[in-house]
Amino acid sequence: MFKALFKTRFLSMFSGIFSGRRGGKRRSPLVLVGISLLSVYILAAFAFMFGGLFSQLAQPFHAGGIDWFYFAFAIMLATVMMLVGSLFSTYAQLYNARDNEMLLSMPIPPSAILASRMLSLYLLDLLFGAAVLLPAGAVWGVMIGMSAASVVLFALTVIILPLFTLSLSCALGALIAVISSRIRAKSAVTMILSLGFLAVYFVFIGRINNYIAALIENGGELARSAAAILPLRWLSEGAARGDALHFAFAVIFIALLFGAVYVLLSVFFISIVTRRTGFAKRRYVAREAKASSVGRALFRRELMRFTASPVYMMNGGLGAIFIAILPIAALIRRDMLVTLTSMFALTPDTLAACASAAICFMCSMVTISASSVSLEGRSIQLIQSLPAATGEVLRAKLRLHLSITLPATVLAQAVLLILIRPGILGALTLILTPWTFACLAAFAGLAVNLKFPKLDWINEVAAIKQSMSTFVAMMGAMAFCGLLILPYLLLGSVLSAAVYMLFCALLCAILALVLRRWIMTRGCVIFASL
Repeated sequence: MFKALFKTRFLSMFSGIFSGRRGGKRRSPLVLVGISLLSVYILAAFAFMFGGLFSQLAQPFHAGGIDWFYFAFAIMLATVMMLVGSLFSTYAQLYNARDNEMLLSMPIPPSAILASRMLSLYLLDLLFGAAVLLPAGAVWGVMIGMSAASVVLFALTVIILPLFTLSLSCALGALIAVISSRIRAKSAVTMILSLGFLAVYFVFIGRINNYIAALIENGGELARSAAAILPLRWLSEGAARGDALHFAFAVIFIALLFGAVYVLLSVFFISIVTRRTGFAKRRYVAREAKASSVGRALFRRELMRFTASPVYMMNGGLGAIFIAILPIAALIRRDMLVTLTSMFALTPDTLAACASAAICFMCSMVTISASSVSLEGRSIQLIQSLPAATGEVLRAKLRLHLSITLPATVLAQAVLLILIRPGILGALTLILTPWTFACLAAFAGLAVNLKFPKLDWINEVAAIKQSMSTFVAMMGAMAFCGLLILPYLLLGSVLSAAVYMLFCALLCAILALVLRRWIMTRGCVIFASL
């Protein structure tokens, strides 16, 4: 039973990218090879980033005689990465999965359901933790050196540490589930918390160099403070000096913590996932019913689904959030625009072209249309049976994408036009290029989702974050944005930046029209046959 549950959960998390199906056909080997290579590239980029960070710390910490604190810092950073990367996934897949009540109605022990899902989440934490810890160990081994015992204990640390973070994320996820059952506006609260995490992350990234300098300068004092956290000290000593005894103490602590969390969740799992707290009924006020067109009703349906799902809003509309932040950042750091203009001798038109390219890149991060078909799930027959043309259904999905992207884009353009004050060519570039690129990204996302839908998801996270269509749409849009800029970098002296970006706008408009034609013809046929 456990094996079947784990297999189902594991395939739900990862099969959308590597082994999804549509119409009984497997993904082609070429597509799988391409995705695998891109995944390896992403992992290598993370390894390079964290390797650069730890290479600045290894020698100073070793010279200061606080080798263990180097590994303690790596463990703390990995713990934060695992918590941030899996906390909301833990809540969604453990306590808010669509098949919770169905499984609980079967003669399956709650402990088996819980264990299968915790194992899948453990693998996710292991991936996040390894992305931090393995570069840290490799840097230390190359620059300082490690004994055989240290290598073995460090490898065990990589395997054991996710159990600690999994215990924390499961406990916090249960707390979120209990609190959310008492809150009416769950989506708004989750969205605010997610944005708070995002703001903290970017503040940390923006000040990382200052933190590294402070860490090197005050490493001794920080090490003395961290030494009071005994499990952290024991785990770090094992990797630094091969101290098996203290390492065993840390393993026992983590095992006891994980066991306690698992036993408590096994006991209260049913009450947590089936918790339903009533709210005071709203007073009914009679109003005149207003008829609306089919297109407007379908758009309202898409908008309600979007606003009801924090995962959909955060992951699908993240680029729109960045676009909305851009004018605020430009107003706050107006002096930076002046500095860049004088440093690189940029004309206002060239600066407007650069700003339009930045907005286009952020538009590529909006993936609303790339998961809109997949979110229909197994109930797609309901929308297909409505007395509405298939073209109207697909147009509503496109309208949702553009209604989220374009208002933020217009706001950013208005502020940047006031700050930069470009000429006519620069203003046209700043206005037209992001608009046409946003339309192209919306049409391309829907087209990819029609070709690679994921309708067999158990939790919407699989359709939004782990599907083939979302991955291809976002990475493809980013790659296309880079390919648009590359010719100008090679032949920049031939055309001005503003004129070149206008040609890019024309190309995006042509491609968008071609994709729209395909969606309204072949795409409608594909959607009707799903």
